[in-house]
Amino acid sequence: MSANVSDKLFTSSRQFFPRSDGDVSSTADPYVSRIPVTENVSTTRDLFDPLSGDNDTASMTADPFVPRSGYDFPVLGMDDGTFVYLHSLAIGSLSTSLICAIITIVLSFRTNNYLTFFSKWSRSERYVVYMAICDGVFNISHTIEHVHGLVVFGHIRPKELCAFYGFMVTVFIGAQNLLVNVIAISVLFIIYFDKNINFGKRDWKLLLYCFGVPFVGAVTAAANDQFGPIELFCAFDQVKGRMSNFLFNTIPIIVITGVNCVVYLLTWKRIRDQAREVKQTMGIENCRLRTSSRAARNMSMFVAAFFAQWSGVAVHAVWGLVTPHIHMVLYFLIVFFANIGGLLNLIVFLIIRKSQPPRRARTTA
Repeated sequence: MSANVSDKLFTSSRQFFPRSDGDVSSTADPYVSRIPVTENVSTTRDLFDPLSGDNDTASMTADPFVPRSGYDFPVLGMDDGTFVYLHSLAIGSLSTSLICAIITIVLSFRTNNYLTFFSKWSRSERYVVYMAICDGVFNISHTIEHVHGLVVFGHIRPKELCAFYGFMVTVFIGAQNLLVNVIAISVLFIIYFDKNINFGKRDWKLLLYCFGVPFVGAVTAAANDQFGPIELFCAFDQVKGRMSNFLFNTIPIIVITGVNCVVYLLTWKRIRDQAREVKQTMGIENCRLRTSSRAARNMSMFVAAFFAQWSGVAVHAVWGLVTPHIHMVLYFLIVFFANIGGLLNLIVFLIIRKSQPPRRARTTA
């Protein structure tokens, strides 16, 4: 009954508002052009939404896209053809870094007796080994991840494997960053207060802090399903792990980079001042100043390597707070420098080895 009445009203309206020669679909209104108008209003209504009521407009609009995880986003580089280049650059950089890390460890133990690692090795020499271990484990895990992504040509699956890759990245990058930060602060104590920070027997305090804190954080994140795909690799999930990424990556890298920068500038200023003092002093005081400056200079090399490796990531973190759109050139630089830690550490090792005095004159700094 209601259909007949609406048909009559529609026919009457056409008498007062006749249609032009053009079809309705040619109208400028995009919504009108989507509705197939027929002579019978009830038929038109049924063709458009046969299951809803006359006044139900919710079904006329599509549901907005709400991503549930990082898997709902395309992999970085797929749309512009840089996917293969990014993965290839990462694999090449990581492989080079792994080889350099192995060389560093081998040369370190060939130069010194492993039985005296905690008793006679200098702190700089032990730091080299710790950094090389972090680089090596990170390089192995991350290389496998990039090869996996390149083979499947997309996101890493299953999700559990992606979470494992993210866990490894979080632990060993976090450990390395904390270690460099501790080294920077140690240099400050040596150069300004002529004092070594006590890290306990066999460096247990240092190792517990640098490896324990990232491990606990990563376990907590894994227990709360925070790991998953993000852009090109696996870390904190692009959707579920946004807050974790902000707390575990963005804030720490910005703070650590800032602190290291300040400490590094203060240290080098003090080293320059001490260099002038050395020229004006003689005897035991001269030897003490030389030893202190050499130890500080050696350990500050780790901070310089940190800037080379992670400055791009720090810029990325700050940039990401302002806009999510990161220039691809910056991303290529990040992929290269963030994955050559083993090479930078080998360069630091060779510099320290060249500057070291004979064993009998060495300090434990």
